[in-house]
Amino acid sequence: MRDHRLRPSTVQLDAIPEPKLPVVDPHEIEHLDSESLLDAGLAQVRPLERQLLWLAHAEGFSYREISGITGIGIARIRITLFRARHKLARAVRQQMLLSGVRK
Repeated sequence: MRDHRLRPSTVQLDAIPEPKLPVVDPHEIEHLDSESLLDAGLAQVRPLERQLLWLAHAEGFSYREISGITGIGIARIRITLFRARHKLARAVRQQMLLSGVRK
């Protein structure tokens, strides 16, 4: 009983609110600014990846803190964030190419 109370409580990722991302019309893509490019890129990653990216980069939590919040192991968080960053970068680059935005 004592150990159960001392163990940090975890939160299901479904309980963490996910930011609402705007739907990007491909015909209006040439008018995108950097925030819209990021939103369009975030729409390309899975919800778990989006939530972990948000916790790590927007909220500034460490892997250990994210693990405590979500109950996901640190190794899985590292791998998922690595893949999510690469997927996000690829999606943003692709949006930039489609919109004709220069680096």
